[in-house]
Amino acid sequence: MDELTQQSPYEIGVDFKYIETLARGGFGTVIHVTEISTNKDMVIKVINKSISHSSIIKRVKDEIAILKKLDHENIVKFYGFFESNNQLFIKMEYIKYGTLKKWMKNHKKITEEEASIILRQILSAISYLHGKKICHRDIKPENIMLSRENDLRSIKIIDFGLSAENFDKLMIGDYCGTYIYMAPEQIEKKLYFISVDIWSIGILMFMLLNNGKHPFYIKGESRQTFQKKIENCKINFYNKLSPM
Repeated sequence: MDELTQQSPYEIGVDFKYIETLARGGFGTVIHVTEISTNKDMVIKVINKSISHSSIIKRVKDEIAILKKLDHENIVKFYGFFESNNQLFIKMEYIKYGTLKKWMKNHKKITEEEASIILRQILSAISYLHGKKICHRDIKPENIMLSRENDLRSIKIIDFGLSAENFDKLMIGDYCGTYIYMAPEQIEKKLYFISVDIWSIGILMFMLLNNGKHPFYIKGESRQTFQKKIENCKINFYNKLSPM
């Protein structure tokens, strides 16, 4: 890895061929590469240590520690990590066929059978995580991907950057995740437990059964309005569902 440069996250040395940048976020840049020795596609999450706060570096190292422990067919595979003086690199499975969010956009009418297949894969993965006392904390359509084209049994959960492990409860005010998928106790910054993942899955289930509509959130509304809806918790199903 002596070919690494400290200026660009894309110059990752002679071991990898850069293909494209997939995403940029607060915790780093995700790139698609081919490993030269194996001709295997993978993604690398690149974190620039020189400009990242120490708390972000700690969170990334916690993410690596969690990924090392995981081996489940519905969870992204971890291939290892390496680092230079200024950069940290996490190697993971390349999942080719996009996010569940994209799939939902392309399938306006999702059947109950399709929804149940998707949810079975997600619940299997979350049951596995919770069995290891790991809470994902950011379940949403953007963090669920398909590894085979239009195969709902190939669901993979990704992005463990906000995950936490080895707890009975999480600290009050340990506030993270995506607002519109957070459980009420998280939104209100109260004590919460590993079960917050189940709330997020419930939101996702509603969306799958109701043409992608969120049970509470309307795009553009304020957090205060959204929070009041959560507190009142009135749910209306847009679609007619079977008795089961």
